[in-house]
Amino acid sequence: MQKQSRNGFPSGRGIADRGTAVSRRRSSRVGWTPALRALFLERLAAWGNVRAAAASCGFSRQSIYKLRRRDPLFAREWDAALARLDAALEQELMRWMTGNPRLAALWQALAGPDGQEIAPLDAVNSINQVSTAPAQRTHSSPISS
Repeated sequence: MQKQSRNGFPSGRGIADRGTAVSRRRSSRVGWTPALRALFLERLAAWGNVRAAAASCGFSRQSIYKLRRRDPLFAREWDAALARLDAALEQELMRWMTGNPRLAALWQALAGPDGQEIAPLDAVNSINQVSTAPAQRTHSSPISS
């Protein structure tokens, strides 16, 4: 069973897939093998956390960023993994918003004047802006200066 860090992501410290113990440090000869790259990308797409995904493979965040800078193909695969995560999150957000009648009504109210729906993430940002905006005063204060 993988350990959980304080933020809820698997820590990967000393634990490999299937619960076998591994050394936190790897020999420089092992490096980022194709299998470890694939595992990192899979976990990055699932977790969205570079440090946790790298640590779960037994490497540091710095080493994975070095690999990204050195290997343009790997950088594109990394971007694709994050795009898959974004798409999955947006799909889940869409399911959540349409499953809640109050949010669905608010989302429709946020549609543009031509009735075009806005993207779910844009709707959430608009809702957050409205909910965090300072309250407007509708009457004057009884105390005048």
